[in-house]
Formats: sequence, structure tokens, C-alpha cells
Amino acid sequence: MKFNLDLAREILLKLEENPSPAWIIISIDGYSGVEISYHIEKLYEGGYVNAINTTSSDGFDYRVKSMTYQGHQFLDLARDRTMWEQAKKLIKEKGLEITIEIISKVLEGLAKSALGLS
Repeated sequence: MKFNLDLAREILLKLEENPSPAWIIISIDGYSGVEISYHIEKLYEGGYVNAINTTSSDGFDYRVKSMTYQGHQFLDLARDRTMWEQAKKLIKEKGLEITIEIISKVLEGLAKSALGLS
């Protein structure tokens, strides 16, 4: 399965809406439970969320509890839809693959530029 940064961002946005740090099931229109669980697993491996593998004979499943500091830092950069789309466009124009690390740096650069810091 290919990692979808848009889905990863949506998972973090949904997680931010969670009022209490309890293990939750995230659902997002247009994505299966397996796709979401896969992305939660990858966000966990990358240090962006606290999650647990609840896979059973019923199927593959990851539950997420909270974002890590690194997850919050990324989401603070990625929250604005216009900046998000602009960063993706800049990366694609260069013919590069969009990774969390690259888009984070591009988003940081856009934010600094918007503030007159670069």
C-alpha cells in the first residue's frame, strides 16, 4: 500500500479533535479501515502518534490515542489547506516524491516567507 500524505494529515486533524486521550477508532469518508490503520501504523513508526496494534483474527487494526510533540509540530505546519496544497504543488513541480520530511521543510519555508523571516 502506498503512503498517502493527505490521509495522514486527515488522521492527525481527526485526532486533534479528540477531546480525551483514549484509544479511538478513526473513520474518514472514502478510506477503508485497513487504509486508515496502515497510515496510523506508519505515523506511529515515524513518531507522530501514540498507537497500539489491535490486529486480531478479525483483521488488521491500529488504534491511536494521541499525537506526539512531533505530530503536533507537523500538524501546526500542515493545518492550513491553502499552504498544504501550495507545498504539494511546489514539490511536484520539481518532480520529487512528497514525503513528510520534505513537505515539512517546504511548509516551514512557506511560513517563514509569509512572516518575512527568510
